[in-house]
Amino acid sequence: MKKNNRIINWDNPDTKYSHPGKTLSTHISEVNELFKRFCYFYQISPVYEEIMKDVANYHDMGKLNPEWNLNKDRRPSHADVSLRYLHEKGYYEILKQRHGMTDFVLTLYFILKHHSSLSDSTGIDDYELKRLCEYTRMLVEKMQFDRKVNLVDAFGLFKISDCLSAADNVDFQPRSENISNDKIKEMISRKNGKKLDEVRWQDQLRIAQLPNISFLSAYTGWGKTDASLLFCSGASIKKVFYLFPTITAINKFYEKVTSSFPNAVEKYFYLYEYELANKSQQSDAEYIDSELGSLMASHFLYPIMITTVDQFLLTFLQIGKYYMKRCMYRQAGIILDEVHLLNQKMLFLTLKFLKDFEKIYGLRVLFMSATFSNAILSLMKQEIGGDGERVGIMDRSEGYRQLRRVKYSIDSQNLMELASEAIEKANQGKRVLIVANTVPVSIKVAQLLEQYTTKDNVLLLHGRFMYRDRIIKERLIGASRNRPRIVVATQVCEVSLDESFDFLFTEIAPLPSIIQRFGRVNRYGLRTDDPNVIVCKEDRMSNRYPYDDDELVKSRNILEEVGDLKNEYQLIEKFNEMESFDELQKKYEEAARDVDFDSSWFGNSQIGQGRTSYFFSYRLDEDQTRNKLFNLRDELTVNILPDPSCVEEPLKNELTEKLAKMRVENSRSAKSLLFKELRGYMVQVPIYWLKGISVNNNNGMMTTVHFTNKRYSSRYGFLESSEVGNVV
Repeated sequence: MKKNNRIINWDNPDTKYSHPGKTLSTHISEVNELFKRFCYFYQISPVYEEIMKDVANYHDMGKLNPEWNLNKDRRPSHADVSLRYLHEKGYYEILKQRHGMTDFVLTLYFILKHHSSLSDSTGIDDYELKRLCEYTRMLVEKMQFDRKVNLVDAFGLFKISDCLSAADNVDFQPRSENISNDKIKEMISRKNGKKLDEVRWQDQLRIAQLPNISFLSAYTGWGKTDASLLFCSGASIKKVFYLFPTITAINKFYEKVTSSFPNAVEKYFYLYEYELANKSQQSDAEYIDSELGSLMASHFLYPIMITTVDQFLLTFLQIGKYYMKRCMYRQAGIILDEVHLLNQKMLFLTLKFLKDFEKIYGLRVLFMSATFSNAILSLMKQEIGGDGERVGIMDRSEGYRQLRRVKYSIDSQNLMELASEAIEKANQGKRVLIVANTVPVSIKVAQLLEQYTTKDNVLLLHGRFMYRDRIIKERLIGASRNRPRIVVATQVCEVSLDESFDFLFTEIAPLPSIIQRFGRVNRYGLRTDDPNVIVCKEDRMSNRYPYDDDELVKSRNILEEVGDLKNEYQLIEKFNEMESFDELQKKYEEAARDVDFDSSWFGNSQIGQGRTSYFFSYRLDEDQTRNKLFNLRDELTVNILPDPSCVEEPLKNELTEKLAKMRVENSRSAKSLLFKELRGYMVQVPIYWLKGISVNNNNGMMTTVHFTNKRYSSRYGFLESSEVGNVV
């Protein structure tokens, strides 16, 4: 630490208030008790528990500096001053003797970083602190993988304990949920609203017997998403994570699961990291950490968590304070739904992390899709290291043989050119679903349709709406068959739309997506002789397109060759014939090279190069590393809170008022309620959108994002500025 001749007459921890209503001694005692509960729950080794006990005992000693005053708006930093306290009070030698030199250094490092991300640098101009970070980097590079993971997870549990104490949630007890077959049966019965199909239920019960790494495929309507919870029934797991491809799928499923497991389920949306937006001033660091940390902890600690694959990846890519989230995956059951929607980069990252952490975390993982081709199944098994009895496969796609719910034709026109035909179907009393491959096309189609019918007859649904607006739209779709007659959607309908339509217009897409879209038509029927699907030409309005050309060509060829379906399984059979394992593996390897995983994230590195080595947070304060993350483009999304300046009325006024309240609110409970309300205004956007954008950090812990070239409206979501005039 920088030499300072000023003598500090340290305050008394028994009388100095470190948090509202509690002294430092009380806070430390609470943190230790909470941390002890977490260590017992997650079976943390005493080796790591002992290190973090001392981190807990001394992390806030810098608050004994008389200049640090709880009642002041701006307080001096205290994490670095805590190290000075330890040095002056003679604790350095005590800690060295207790832990040995290596763990002594790590103890000091974790104390220094307890309000920040785990970087190998410090924002304080202090030679000794810089040396501490550099020495820690050197130690980490020599550590075994298991030790790195256990150290960071123990630190994460300490930090959650710290935040819970700060939030006065000292009675919190980590718990698992009793996931019984009876409760799952009740959930499925309630959904159907009729007598349970006992034959299918007995078949679904087999899910519980699957090995720890398993694959489940079933025809649309079989009920795999609801029944998949059986995978965690009777298993020795701490938490259940449902990972959906998009945030749009979360709400309805949340309501279903909550009905049978009240007070055990939470939805988690990954906030746009404060560090990603801007480096906080040192004086703000504790405030931001305490407020966001306590709120995050209260939401993330539920036994059943429903979130997205993006949130899983951002955690394991070690963005920001990842250590408070990753530790929750220890001994977890993970259910990944609709795996077919993951592109090769997302699939590579997902399989990489599951393979790396499966054994040390004791994970139980279920991959699900309506269709797994033989090629993708072989590739995933190979990459995750699964063979023999280690991997289970439950295939119920044979059920497609009994179904011919669709009769399709292929059209050379695009969706815009077919708009009049969609209007005609709706005027005949049919409920019409139109599926575009990209958000811009879906918006253009909806705008065109509104020129020929009333606006309440058309509803647009894609992944870039505020959460509050998505809920309204989902309820409108499910409330009545009369309005809206036409729903225009993107791929989100493949996982989030549990509705049956009379007619489908869809752009050509990869066959697994086509099969999912077909499942939204005549969903509860068995056969049809009437045409009810038109597969049309894709419309590319953007340089960024979600599908490769060869995927679309292959899908079109299969549809043309099969022609008049005898049963829906014909598509799967033909897909297996044409899907080449060698071609798929080549694409997968190309995606892995593009991600450049080892050199960008986890390879060994020289000090200051920013790679994480499975320990440090990913560097977001350097252009090179930020750009690497942004270059994942559409493969990775984050949830942002739009600045009111780029939001249309009346939402603009609503959001402005709530942010104004957040800035002046002092009550933690009131601030927590405002935070929950503001979550409803968050929008899921591609991470590359954030490159070069401006942010506002003056909204009472909420970082808002300002776009100069985009405007948000409840009807269309985010529009490019050039499109706003068309709407007006």
